[in-house]
Amino acid sequence: MTPERIRELLAQAAGKTPDYSVDDLERLIADGSCALWVEGDSVMLTEFVISPRLATLHVFLAAGNWNDIALLKPKVEEWAKEQGCDMVGLTGRPGWGRRLPDYKAVTDTFVRIL
Repeated sequence: MTPERIRELLAQAAGKTPDYSVDDLERLIADGSCALWVEGDSVMLTEFVISPRLATLHVFLAAGNWNDIALLKPKVEEWAKEQGCDMVGLTGRPGWGRRLPDYKAVTDTFVRIL
């Protein structure tokens, strides 16, 4: 996949959240704060979240098509195990729950932009 297409997919995903711009995402990838995963015409970004009790690989962005993202899922999960993570978590819209029946919803996030 070309860098231009990666940027386009990142921009699509960034447009759905107030948290990041595409420039922010590219900076996080460049400085190693998150990992970029590419499969077919899709991308995924992951980051480590370490709490006192668990190490989590957090999927905080995915863009492209479901079939490609589904191919990334076992790769990401295996890599998380190799890195010593206790679980994989993700942030996403409600439709992700229907696509990932082996994942359990444990919280909802409510935001109010001030």
